[in-house]
Amino acid sequence: MKTLKFYSLIFIAICLASCGGKKSNEEKEIVVKPTETEVSGDLEGCFTVIDKEYKATGNWRSGIITVEIERTDQDLPFELDGRELCSFSHQLFAANVQVGFGIEFLDEDGNVVYKISANGSGLSGPYDSDECIALAKLKPGKKGTIRFSLTDDAQEAVGFRISTAYQENEASESNSESSRSDDEGDIESINDDEGNDVFNNSSEETAENNNTSSKNSASIDAMLDKYEQFAKDYISFMNRIDTKDPANTTKILEWAQKQQLIISEIGDLEERMSMKQINRLNAINIKILNGIPK
Repeated sequence: MKTLKFYSLIFIAICLASCGGKKSNEEKEIVVKPTETEVSGDLEGCFTVIDKEYKATGNWRSGIITVEIERTDQDLPFELDGRELCSFSHQLFAANVQVGFGIEFLDEDGNVVYKISANGSGLSGPYDSDECIALAKLKPGKKGTIRFSLTDDAQEAVGFRISTAYQENEASESNSESSRSDDEGDIESINDDEGNDVFNNSSEETAENNNTSSKNSASIDAMLDKYEQFAKDYISFMNRIDTKDPANTTKILEWAQKQQLIISEIGDLEERMSMKQINRLNAINIKILNGIPK
């Protein structure tokens, strides 16, 4: 529940900041160039940055820069082979392999003035965590993009460089091996010295457990459907109202209360979520945060 509370607090803070604020269509054009075309870090040699000028939209407080990345012929230092792939940016993860892309902004003297870590999680990571996964799955010679948020700290930047990271989680692999061992063992029963059945892993019990698990998964999916619909409705609302109008302050806070209610309904379901459901939950949270007008 910690992750949901984290996003909820951030969500409320942004709602409050939106109240009485103003929208502006003015955008300052910001231009930076890569100081290095080869990425650094764990995936060095596997990707290059397209060498050109990059124009960021917005301003240094709420702008976005989109960087174009190309996959080289060099093999990645890991193979998925059906294993789960996840970005460091997700607050929750249970994947076998995690990947991440970061960025460093440099001033004209080569000093780092602002940095987003390649293995940063949550809001300290890339703008969209799914873009990290998409880049990691690129075929040699193919191109993709990744976005990063800007802040006031980067306003003196004239250049940037991209960093990378990856991690293989042994715990996930061990769990998978343990699961395979249990499946291979196929133990049906254990008897005591007198022949009494003290453990029975019958097919009926297995079917009952599978049925319960299926119901739990369906319940989680239904709750995520509700949360995703809330995200769409809220973003639509925030982008059509005048935040300068005091009359809308109450309405904005009502949306925050709606999110609180949904989070309380989700409760401890996080602990029973599959990797796919965890990724979906995080994607919805990021969508809400990114969809709120700055």
